Amino acid sequence: MTPVSAGVGFPERPLPEPDIARADGWVARAMGEGLLDPGVAQRVRIVTRLSRRQTVSGQALARDLGISRAAIHKHVDLLRASGVGIASSTGSGYVLEPPCDQLLPETVLALLLGWAPPPASTSTLIGLPYLYEARTPSTNLVLKARASDLPGGAVAVTDFQEAGRGRLGRTWVCEPGKDLTFSVLLRPGIASAEAPRLVLAASVAVAEALAEIGGLEGRVGIKWPNDVQIDGRKVCGILSEASMDMDALHWVVIGVGVNVNGSPVRAAATSAAMTGDIGRATSLAESLGGPVPRGFLLIRLLGELGKRWSAVEQGRWSDVRMAYGRLDSLAGSSVVVRSGLERDVVVAEGTAEGLGPDGELRVRSSDGALRLVTAGEVTLGGI
Repeated sequence: MTPVSAGVGFPERPLPEPDIARADGWVARAMGEGLLDPGVAQRVRIVTRLSRRQTVSGQALARDLGISRAAIHKHVDLLRASGVGIASSTGSGYVLEPPCDQLLPETVLALLLGWAPPPASTSTLIGLPYLYEARTPSTNLVLKARASDLPGGAVAVTDFQEAGRGRLGRTWVCEPGKDLTFSVLLRPGIASAEAPRLVLAASVAVAEALAEIGGLEGRVGIKWPNDVQIDGRKVCGILSEASMDMDALHWVVIGVGVNVNGSPVRAAATSAAMTGDIGRATSLAESLGGPVPRGFLLIRLLGELGKRWSAVEQGRWSDVRMAYGRLDSLAGSSVVVRSGLERDVVVAEGTAEGLGPDGELRVRSSDGALRLVTAGEVTLGGI
C-alpha cells in the first residue's frame, strides 16, 4: 500500500493507510455506545476510504456505505465546507488532497480508528468521543464540565484556546489555526498518590512522538516535570487536573499544548497575558524550517499517550521512568528549585539526578545530601 504523505517533518516515517475494516468496526462500536454522531460517522467512513489516496467514485462509495449517491454528495459538500480538501472530476470520482492539517473529527478519526486495536479489544481507545470546537476558553474546562457523563478516553480539541493555562498560574498562549491544544479525560485504576505518574508519562509520550519526526532526532528532551523541549527551548506544556479523595482517584484531565506552526513570541505579543519565559519557547515549524500537519501529529500523540498511560495502569511505571531518563534534559545539570507559591524561596539547590521512585526530582546538594522534590519551579544554576 502507498503510504499517506504527511508533509514536512514526517517523510522518514510516512503514515500507513488506514485499515478500512478496522475503522468501520470502531465506527460501529462508537455509534452503538453513543460516542459518535451518525452524520459524523458516515463522513469518517468516507474520509477513511479517500485516505487511501486513490480516486473513488461516488457510486462505489454509495454502494460500500449503503447510502444513496445524493447522500454521498451531501456529505462531501459538508466536508469541503469545513475545509477538507476533496478534489473531484467528472467520470472518475473523489480524491483526498494532502496534507492533513484539519483537526475535525472526520479527518482525525478516519486515520486514528484505522490504526486502533480491533473492536474486540477491551482497552480504552484514546480519542472517543472526540469533542471538537473551533475555539474555546479551555479544553480542560470542556472535559471537566462533562466529567460526570463522559467515558475515559474522551478528547477535547480546539483550533484556538482563548484562555489556556499553564503550571503555577501561568498563561498558555497560542495562534489560531496554527497550534495544537487538546485534553484527555482518564479514569485510571490507580491510587490517588500515583496520579502524578500520569503527567510524567504524558511528557514521555509527547517527547517520544516528537523525537520520531524527521529532523528532530536527538534534539528533544524533558525539563522536569512536564515541559517538552527542542534544543533546550520549550515546545510543549502539560497541565493536569484531577478529582480525588483519600480512597479513590475519580478522574484526571490532562491538557497538552504544542507550539506547532505558530510563533510563541508573536502569540504572546498579541495576547493580553504575556508569559515571562516566552523567549525560551519555540515551535515545531521554527525548529524544522517548515509547517507540520497538525492532524497527523495529533494522531501520533494520542497513540503514544495511550501506550504510556496503559503502562502506568498496568504497573509498568519502571518502564516510564527508564524512558524519562533517556529524555531527561536536567540530569547532571546544576539546578535551583524554588517554591511554586513563593518564587523567591529556594527549596533545593544542587545537581539533578533524575527521577525519584514516584516521579520526584532528585537533587544532590554540595554537601552530598539528597533531596526529593515533589513540586517547584526549576531553573539551571546561575540562570
